[in-house]
Amino acid sequence: MRRTVRWLATAALTVLLISACQVDGTAQPDAAGAAAAAASSSSLSSLLSSSSLLSSSSSNSAPATRTRSSASAPNSPATIEDRSTGLGPPSADPTSTESTSGTADLDKPTVLMADDGFAVSVMVTTVWARALVAKGVKVGIRTIGETAQQITALKSGQVDLVQQYNSGLLDDLAPDSDAIGQSAVDAAIAANLPTGLSVLRSTPAKDDVQLATSPATATRFGLHSISDLGAHLGELTLLVPDDNTARSFTNGLSNYYGLTFANVRTTDFGGAQTISAIKSSSAVGLMDASQYQIDDNAFVVLADPKHLFLTENFIPLTSGTRLTAAMKATVNAVSAKLTVAALRGLRKKVATGQGTVTEVADQWLASVGLR
Repeated sequence: MRRTVRWLATAALTVLLISACQVDGTAQPDAAGAAAAAASSSSLSSLLSSSSLLSSSSSNSAPATRTRSSASAPNSPATIEDRSTGLGPPSADPTSTESTSGTADLDKPTVLMADDGFAVSVMVTTVWARALVAKGVKVGIRTIGETAQQITALKSGQVDLVQQYNSGLLDDLAPDSDAIGQSAVDAAIAANLPTGLSVLRSTPAKDDVQLATSPATATRFGLHSISDLGAHLGELTLLVPDDNTARSFTNGLSNYYGLTFANVRTTDFGGAQTISAIKSSSAVGLMDASQYQIDDNAFVVLADPKHLFLTENFIPLTSGTRLTAAMKATVNAVSAKLTVAALRGLRKKVATGQGTVTEVADQWLASVGLR
């Protein structure tokens, strides 16, 4: 069953966390982030089940350094940006936005959100935040790199909403769950949440790992699904990243689909080398679902009927009472409209200098009637 193969789930989560950290929309590795992900994954289950943390302070230890997007939105009158990697000691006022650097923000937010510092997370969280700003809510956004620290901050009342990936969150909540697909995964999350935490609607947009090829290669070999690769293993080249996820990925292809490629080439994960190889040769390679180059090059994403890859839809994890019913409804309305295609378009605009993350978020919200 899908989630009994824990090693593959861990590999997929690691691939997700080391990717999509550059504003150009390509996937670049972040070794420190991958190490933090591994440490976070091993400790989060106990953190979530510990009732004593409902009123605890955040960890005093410094979080691991991650490569954060240079696309972070600038300050604006109603959106307070604190891109520190930790929250520091708890304040008597849980809405205090004093940064760890000692500088105070211009105003105190009504609601505090947290992204994980990666460009795609910054984009999604900013879209949620700006929709609330349009309703007159003062929103602060902070970067908290590790999931365990995000959970601690939620439970201690230091933030009200954090951006999570639904399958990754379920793996921490209920690692033995066999839920497959967005709706089933979301339902399993809701059924396994600790007291004091809740989730809002997840987005159709996602950032899971996908296997892609060029339209020419797909047409030539009749490729629609990963299963279709079996008849052409000697003619196609499999592109794999030069890191420890490659073996898990190739083992997964063998175990789930019975596929062993004759030609395997090492490239970057979803980066310039992979994109070039897909365009110029009969190759299939790994990319993140949110990469706009998929649309720019009309790449064909191969269906995954055996669910080799985890679905990683963006889901707001919340706590406390500062998020009112009206605020939650606003966030849910945004999530309902945030598709994969829309997210790719947002990332492309930032990458090509058509606006800051805040500006691009505001433009998109206006285009869908939410601003």
